[in-house]
Amino acid sequence: DWGNVVFGARVENFKNDGQAFVRVGQPDQRLVQTSGDETLVYPSAHLNWDITDEMKLRVGVTTSASRPDFDDLRPNFTFNDATQTVSGGNPEAEPEKQTGIDVYYEWYMQPEGFLSAGVFYKDVEGFLFTRTRPSFGLDTLNFGGVNRSEYDFTAIDNGGDGYVQGFEIFASQTAQAVVDRFGLPDWLGGFGVRASGTWLSSEVNLNGRTVELPGTSDAVYNLQAIYEKYDLSVRLAWQYRTPWIQSLGTVAGSAAAGDTYWDHDREIDLSVRYRVNDNVEWFLDAANIGDIAAIRYRGSKVYPIEYEKFGARYMTGVRFNY
Repeated sequence: DWGNVVFGARVENFKNDGQAFVRVGQPDQRLVQTSGDETLVYPSAHLNWDITDEMKLRVGVTTSASRPDFDDLRPNFTFNDATQTVSGGNPEAEPEKQTGIDVYYEWYMQPEGFLSAGVFYKDVEGFLFTRTRPSFGLDTLNFGGVNRSEYDFTAIDNGGDGYVQGFEIFASQTAQAVVDRFGLPDWLGGFGVRASGTWLSSEVNLNGRTVELPGTSDAVYNLQAIYEKYDLSVRLAWQYRTPWIQSLGTVAGSAAAGDTYWDHDREIDLSVRYRVNDNVEWFLDAANIGDIAAIRYRGSKVYPIEYEKFGARYMTGVRFNY
């Protein structure tokens, strides 16, 4: 009656074979073949405690791994003379392994509404990241009268160990309880709001250098204004996240100077759904309504390398369900 405990393990076998023609001189090419085979076991355990009929406490201990994409494992490379860059795969990249624990409190309010808050910690081993470095050792790209040995080479790689930890809170509520209590018009009960916030700190080791875990922001915020009533569903969503590392590298003589960041990101999206009947639904999706610029920089914001604005995107149509 107090809840339950769920535990078990997942076993996963991963095999990967790759081959590609790689130029080793002018005009010689060689067929390079690689292969990998690994079996991983992921045990986990979860405790779900029913504090009351409305409140729950969840504690979980999990293990997991993130494998490189197939494209990241390819044994070849491509070059761009215009940008003086080289990109390729790394068939020796290993899965990134994680062990985590999280504790969450959940409150299922009556007659409706939801609130959750939790903390989490994850230990990371051999984290995967995109490394950019001078393409030393790739002097075999020196053909056609162009020396490409100093081009920036970007590929997936494994770093050292680290962790990510944080706190998260989420709340969802509608106006229906207020409408019922004060006898307001029924159509007002469709209005509601959803909000969440996540605050993170992370640290990983990269060849003796300590950096934040690539891809993680210090804070992420989400806010949704919703209306759901009479077969109509409208959601206006706003998201904000602080800057985060895209790739790590050694450029301009300094490791930190070679790190590439995405600047803080804001986006406003709109989603509208109207169910005509059980079989027909009209929809409208509007993304990036504010047309906010995406900015990348290297090392510091005073060294921008990309400023892009793509405009808003709209899509509408009718769905038929049978």
